Amino acid sequence: MTRHSPLVIAAYVLAAVLLSVVSTQSRADDATTLTKITTDTQGVGDISHALNIKKVVGAYHLSAPVAEVRLKFLFYHNGDLDNSRTISHGLRAGATDSGKFALQIVDLDYLPLRDAEPGHHRLHYQIANANGSAASNVDIPKSTFDVTSTFGMFRFAPKAGKPNEAPLFAIVGGDTKSFAGADTPQAVVEANPEADILIAVLEFKR
Repeated sequence: MTRHSPLVIAAYVLAAVLLSVVSTQSRADDATTLTKITTDTQGVGDISHALNIKKVVGAYHLSAPVAEVRLKFLFYHNGDLDNSRTISHGLRAGATDSGKFALQIVDLDYLPLRDAEPGHHRLHYQIANANGSAASNVDIPKSTFDVTSTFGMFRFAPKAGKPNEAPLFAIVGGDTKSFAGADTPQAVVEANPEADILIAVLEFKR
C-alpha cells in the first residue's frame, strides 16, 4: 500500500477543491437569465378593445443567446394549479438573446368564432425572435379560467426568474371583485385565493 506524505495529500485536496470551484463557475457561466421584460395591453388604434379581446404583448431580453425558447401558461383556480390545462409552446429557430411574445384572449360568448364552443375563451399565443415565430390556439372553459368580468395584469421583474426560466406576467380573473399584484407567481396566487389566475412563463436553453 502506497503511503503519501501529508504535503502530497494536501496537494490532492487542494486540486479537488479547485476543480470543484471551476466546475461550479462553469455551470454558473452557462446559465442564462432574463435581464429585461416589457409588456403592454393596448396599442393606439387597436381594435381588440372594441371586440372585447383581452391581450398582453411584450418583449424579452436575455443575458446570452439561446437556441430554444418556450412559452408556458399555468392555470390556477381558487388557489390550486390545474396541471391538466398547462400549455407549453416552443420555438427553435437559431440563437438569439431577445424576442417578442403575445397572448390574446377571445370571449367566445361575445365573439362567436367559427366552430366556437359556448362557455369558453380562445387563447391565441405567439412567440417570435429575429429568426422565426410560432403560434397556436387553445380553447379554455370559463369554469377553469374566466376574464369575462374581471381582468388584471401584473408584470414580473427579471429578478423573479432563475437560470433558464422566468415568469413574465400574471393575469387575474374570475368572480373576484378585487385583486392584488405581487413579486412572484406564488405570491400572486396566495394574494388572490378565490381568483382565476394565468401565469405566463418563459423557458430558454442554449
